[in-house]
Amino acid sequence: MDDQNPNVVPNLDDLEHSNDATRPNLDQASSNDVSAKEPSTKEASTHEADINELEQLSCERKKAYGQTGPKTLEGKWRSKWNALKHGRYAKSTLLPFEDQAAFKQHLRDIRAALCPNDYVEQQIIDEYAHTLWRMQRQENRKAYERERILDKLTPAMVANMLGLSPEYCAAAPDYLLNLQKKVPKLQVLLAHTAFEQHEHLMQGAKGITNFNLVWRQFPDLFNALSAYIDRLGSLRPLFTSQGKDLDLAWQQRPEKILEYLEALSKELFYMANANDFKPQIRLYMESWYFAQDHELKRLERDDAGLMAERKHANALLDKLMQLRKTQYALWLAMPKELPVHSFSAPKEIDFRKD
Repeated sequence: MDDQNPNVVPNLDDLEHSNDATRPNLDQASSNDVSAKEPSTKEASTHEADINELEQLSCERKKAYGQTGPKTLEGKWRSKWNALKHGRYAKSTLLPFEDQAAFKQHLRDIRAALCPNDYVEQQIIDEYAHTLWRMQRQENRKAYERERILDKLTPAMVANMLGLSPEYCAAAPDYLLNLQKKVPKLQVLLAHTAFEQHEHLMQGAKGITNFNLVWRQFPDLFNALSAYIDRLGSLRPLFTSQGKDLDLAWQQRPEKILEYLEALSKELFYMANANDFKPQIRLYMESWYFAQDHELKRLERDDAGLMAERKHANALLDKLMQLRKTQYALWLAMPKELPVHSFSAPKEIDFRKD
């Protein structure tokens, strides 16, 4: 490298170029600073999110402190039944609502009927008694499930199936769903007559200002109306004390008589036709019941569980009978002159006796 002469004055152009080369680029430096700051901002936001999450977890732990379930024996006993559905696989023999005294009596009756000879037979018989108890529980549950399905069916739905108008559907009585209820023939006849009189009265009722002048032409209808008003309990009697005329208050309000006659007419209609509607209602209820696919599948699963319980009960009886046959065969093969300590002939049970 050539030695520089200190006495040589540098050229101004050279100084300018050297300054450009050594001068820092402010724009580049500012951009580098910004880019350097960006990661720190992200790290700060991440750190802040972590702190918030920790604070939230700490808050939740504080809320949950002390809420670890019931403390008392009664509360623990109640909580252990929270997941109970059908009781088929319950570890406890008795469910909370079952009668312990009835179960003990059931156990005593089974033991008295099957007469256990020893500890092994008693265990088999006790398990058989428990199986019968669960079978009865399953039978009750199936009955309740069927009733619950039919409870979803309303009288208005049945009336709509019969093709009645919305007014009659809204007034459908509950006994439409009770196919066992039978309206007496005399009551059917009176309701039919009163309903026909109502239809005849309604043809010219708009021009009537006082029903005291016409009620004698429709005696069955107004007698039924009097009984209907008496059942309501909060109204004045329709007739006077002598029973010859309408009460003065009712004579002055013919529009109220028309209102109650309209409500009574629907009651008379259903009473007069309830027995005739039964075949159609029965068919509709049957089709509606079997259309509840989801509910019926659950009942089928219950039926399968009930059949399994019955098979188990029969298997226990077979096991008991086989054990007794074996014991009896051993007793027959044993020499009678040799005394056997604490052994006696097994009892024979004849199930064919009435």
